Amino acid sequence: MKYLDQSAFPRVLAFDAESNDLHGPIFAIGGVLLSPSGETEEEFFARAPMEGIPVPFVDRHVLPALAGTRLTHADRRSMRDAFWAWLRAAMECRDDLLIVADCRWPVEIATLHREGLTYDTLLVPHGAAALLSACIGDDPEARAFQGPYPLHEVASFLYAAGYDPMGSYAEALLPSSLPRPHHPVWDALVSAHCARMALHTLRETASVARAARA
Repeated sequence: MKYLDQSAFPRVLAFDAESNDLHGPIFAIGGVLLSPSGETEEEFFARAPMEGIPVPFVDRHVLPALAGTRLTHADRRSMRDAFWAWLRAAMECRDDLLIVADCRWPVEIATLHREGLTYDTLLVPHGAAALLSACIGDDPEARAFQGPYPLHEVASFLYAAGYDPMGSYAEALLPSSLPRPHHPVWDALVSAHCARMALHTLRETASVARAARA
């Protein structure tokens, strides 16, 4: 068996996407990169015009969270390109990077046809994140094998560590921050800190188990 060196904590990159309805087109993307000590090193935010009339949930929760933020891109393709460039830069510059997303179904998991893509033109593994699938589908020849692998699931980390994967931890993890649920940067920040919390618990548990066997 191959074990990782767990003497240092990894950097954690988390991203989140907002779409108009669960299976609708993505119109806002947020991401954060945390240092090994848990400090925010980078933030990413991009927003494009939303297609169609907002569904009730988006109208009541997501759009108010985005109030005061400007449209950063004229269309969803350029928004995705900006996110892809940010993600790739983070992946290429750092070896100690753990990339996570929380509850990737249904928004983050691709039903490849949602973005007008097909299996013939999109060369990505089955079950890749919807946002990443769309990014890769924008330039499949160049990007087909450049996505994050593995893409870790925050909810699974929480479950393995004994936490409720559907629980709310923002208040405990970020007590001094202004809550902005449904803003993709805020949601990504919470996801990243949840991943750190779960990993810390899992490492403590593993350490105790190793000591007991010694």
